[in-house]
Amino acid sequence: MAEKKKVHFKILKDSIVKGTGAGTGYYVCETEPPHPRALHLKDRNRTYVYVHEVVMENKLGRLIRPSIGEEVHHKDGDTFNNDPSNLELGTKTSHPREHAKTNKFWKHSPMNKAKKSSVLRVMLRHLASML
Repeated sequence: MAEKKKVHFKILKDSIVKGTGAGTGYYVCETEPPHPRALHLKDRNRTYVYVHEVVMENKLGRLIRPSIGEEVHHKDGDTFNNDPSNLELGTKTSHPREHAKTNKFWKHSPMNKAKKSSVLRVMLRHLASML
């Protein structure tokens, strides 16, 4: 059986910038070799991919699979902290739950499509658990 080649993307020096548009709050970068999911940002002449995704893919040795719902979660909620120990691989369903546990971003998250009363119940339950 042939061994699968592990992926490794080198983040190019001086290519890390703060993202624009819908991805604000995350750093983006250029990679070598070029990343297959790299996107062209409207206000820049290059293609970029999220730094936290590159770091996680290098840690895993494989590409993240958004087609099956894989996402990268920042454990401490700081989107600028891209240390491998601060990142964990989750799913689109588990990711909002992680934020709900800390309640740090959940109230204003676009992932939260629930009615205000549901959000209030989640917040009150979280606050009650802290007492």
